[in-house]
Amino acid sequence: MIEAIDNSSFQGLTGKVKFANNERLGLVDIMQWSDGSYRPFAVYDGAEDEFKIIDSSTKGWSPPLDSTITERRREHISSLLFFGNVTFSAYRDIFSAHFSTHQF
Repeated sequence: MIEAIDNSSFQGLTGKVKFANNERLGLVDIMQWSDGSYRPFAVYDGAEDEFKIIDSSTKGWSPPLDSTITERRREHISSLLFFGNVTFSAYRDIFSAHFSTHQF
C-alpha cells in the first residue's frame, strides 16, 4: 500500500499532489534574513521539481558568520615521512619473505 501511495500523483484543488518517501511533495518557501526580518527569496515546487527565484535583488549576499563554510584544500605529507614509510614497508616485506615458514 505504501508503494502504491509513493507512485501516485493527482491534480488536487491547490495544484498537483505527489508523494515521495511517504511524504507529500509541496511548496518549500526559501526565506532570507535581511535587515532584521525574513524576506521571501525563492520557492521550490517538489511536485513539479521547479525552483523559482522570487526576489533577484539580493545579489552579493553571503552566508552568516555562524553558518558552515566548506573549504576544499589539499593536504600534503613531508617527503621524509613518505620515503621513510616506503623504506620501512620494503624492509618489512623482505623480512617477511625471508623468514616466512609457510609454503604456498
